[in-house]
Amino acid sequence: MALVLDCTFRDGGYYTNWDFEENLVSQYFQAISRAAVDTLEIGYVGNASGEYLGKFYYLTPEDCTFYKSQIRAEQKICVMINLKEFKPSEIAERFKPYVGKVDIVRMAVPPSQVKEANEIAVELQKFGFQVGLNLMYLSTYFNKVESVIADIDQSLYYCVSLVDSYGGCFPQQVKTAVAQAKEFLSVPVGFHGHNNVELAFANALASMEAGVDYLDSTITGMGRGAGNLKTEMIVSYLEAVGKGGASDLSALGALVERFEAMQKVFGWGSNLPYIISGLNSLPQKDVMDWLGKARYSTSAIVAALRSASSEQFVDQTVYPSLPSNRDDKPVLIVGGGQSVLQHLSAIKLFIAKSDATVLHSSLKNLAVLGEGSSLSLVCLPGHEVEKAPDVIGKNTAFIVQAAPRFKGTLPVELKERVYQTILFNQGADKKLGPVSDAGPLALALSAARDINSKSIYLVGFDGYSNATRSQQELATETQTLLDAYQLSGKVLKLVSLTPTSYSLSTDSVYRLI
Repeated sequence: MALVLDCTFRDGGYYTNWDFEENLVSQYFQAISRAAVDTLEIGYVGNASGEYLGKFYYLTPEDCTFYKSQIRAEQKICVMINLKEFKPSEIAERFKPYVGKVDIVRMAVPPSQVKEANEIAVELQKFGFQVGLNLMYLSTYFNKVESVIADIDQSLYYCVSLVDSYGGCFPQQVKTAVAQAKEFLSVPVGFHGHNNVELAFANALASMEAGVDYLDSTITGMGRGAGNLKTEMIVSYLEAVGKGGASDLSALGALVERFEAMQKVFGWGSNLPYIISGLNSLPQKDVMDWLGKARYSTSAIVAALRSASSEQFVDQTVYPSLPSNRDDKPVLIVGGGQSVLQHLSAIKLFIAKSDATVLHSSLKNLAVLGEGSSLSLVCLPGHEVEKAPDVIGKNTAFIVQAAPRFKGTLPVELKERVYQTILFNQGADKKLGPVSDAGPLALALSAARDINSKSIYLVGFDGYSNATRSQQELATETQTLLDAYQLSGKVLKLVSLTPTSYSLSTDSVYRLI
């Protein structure tokens, strides 16, 4: 009989920065304590630095003690560590305070780093912890499990779980892999499935046919990328077929409703790019990063992930550079923040009085601000134009990055009033396939440099409050660009005329009108 390990807060934390509302946490433990779940993997004992990660990434001994008190006595508390964050010599000091508070410590490990994991496991075992090894990238070794597990010191682990990291395995492959693992391992075998190709449940059933001992799952499948096997699905199934204990389905159902509401916000689940990444064994994190920016069409992401021919997807058209004869006029870069609406009349008056060159780095405020300048330019990164096709035909000009760029950056009807700019940070930017990742602000700042204006102002760069992970990444990108632009030493100081949470010089649009 397979036992269920629920890792909702650990795996789901990738969407929330490992922060969860306290009342949701309380409801989770109440429901899971009444469910046929053997083990709760509640988060990380982290040792990272340099970025904000929340409570369930940096679980304290006190946290673990409290959460252990909220579940049934026979249920186990598990935490995970990132192998790259710890040296064997650090384990004793870091984990001694968790003795008696945590039952299991697991590590997610690439096959190439099993020997390093063994060294960490030796130290963890000294304190009486059960140690779990999650062996990643199953789709790359499902038919040669014996050779991959050869370096595992079985005396160190209570369980070795096979992880379909890319979510691209099929049931027969999982069945084959688990059967091989059961043959060559003397310890229990687990399976952690991802749902890229909607086979997490089918793969779980296949693993059970092969005799799997543990199944990882999360509430509503919440987890990195396309998500995981659903806890509510597997415990209900096991109960229905007489292979698992009874669960309080009312409490579990109410909890599922809470997570379904979160899913509408964070959007975990399968989609075309995740399907492609699963079928081609490509990292989900890369897919998440590109999707989170919401800058490219699905077809472009798929093409890049498939390493498709650049000739088919890339536009090499050369457009003229921007005229630089407005050095007596300021440039106003308009972002997508709500402050533009709040101060709209003053911004319009500033544009009219100064005849500023208006650079729209976002399409969000294009309609309300209009074209109150003799030179109004719309920056078109990625496939932003697909979000606002009504910009086609407006009496304005467009800025695109110098070739190569993805086809579809420009409306097909557009044949003129297009300028190109060479990104000021060219070479330092990320790439999506053959194309440099030009964000809207990068285009706007590069265009401002080309115009050679006397001053550069910004409005609508509010920043984010209560930001999602994707928004935090976009905010970091924005601040990095602002810093890089001003540190180049060859450009004017940037000044925000509306309130901003970015590190920028500020002034007031009202003073300038």
